[in-house]
Amino acid sequence: MSDEQPETIRSTGLGRGPGGRHYLPADDVTALLRSYARAWADHAVQIEEGCAREDAELDPRTLRALASVLERQADDMEVQFIVQRSEDGPPSA
Repeated sequence: MSDEQPETIRSTGLGRGPGGRHYLPADDVTALLRSYARAWADHAVQIEEGCAREDAELDPRTLRALASVLERQADDMEVQFIVQRSEDGPPSA
């Protein structure tokens, strides 16, 4: 493995760069953020419907606010990725 290029673990997209630092594809990161946001929003609905576990410590409004923050962060990251890709130009073959 070169110190310049990350090594990719094919099955997950997880890469390892210089010094052993791990990397995930940008699309996987935003998908993960959106997945947490959906789970929190769904949990808010469960609390409102009385179907949530009794140990739920956050109220539905707080959960929705947190979910909204994660969605916005994912949106902002995707915009940054699009800008970066356009600045880098098309991938070389």
